Amino acid sequence: MSNFARSITRFLETSGTPASTIERTAGLANGTITKIRSGSLPSVEKLDALLDALQNDTAARDALRAYLLDHTPEDYRLRTTIQISPATISVKDSTTPPFDPTAPDAFDRALELLRTRGHEPRIRKMILSLVDILS
Repeated sequence: MSNFARSITRFLETSGTPASTIERTAGLANGTITKIRSGSLPSVEKLDALLDALQNDTAARDALRAYLLDHTPEDYRLRTTIQISPATISVKDSTTPPFDPTAPDAFDRALELLRTRGHEPRIRKMILSLVDILS
């Protein structure tokens, strides 16, 4: 069983959440978690939805770490440490003034905000959706 499968299984067992609930919340096909438990690793897009569906930051970080370990070449696993930790600062918590879309530097500030928060699954999903619409 892969690290990722063990992580998802551990979450389902400890939380008591049915696999079907996670699949439905993530918008994944029925049986996706069964496939994961059988060794299939989801695409990055499905991983993003699955991590969001866990609705538990600790479990999501553990699953992400496990997913990355599964994608680490065997020769590097003993020489590599993968640590996932929560962001140390939130844009909302900073002393930066609120975003003003009418300000002269609004476009540059918007790009910086996207760069700063683009790693967050929800923000990443919105950015990619916008790019899809524009292309």
